[in-house]
Amino acid sequence: MGDTSVEDWRMRVRLSVVGCFLAGGALLQCMASLHLLRGGF
Repeated sequence: MGDTSVEDWRMRVRLSVVGCFLAGGALLQCMASLHLLRGGF
């Protein structure tokens, strides 16, 4: 049962990393669009 716990931990870490990556990408897109709206580009 140790293997299942390790697999579950890996999946959780992978999901959290993907979630952080997507959130960071969305934040960058939002900042870029705001920059474009301000006409600073």
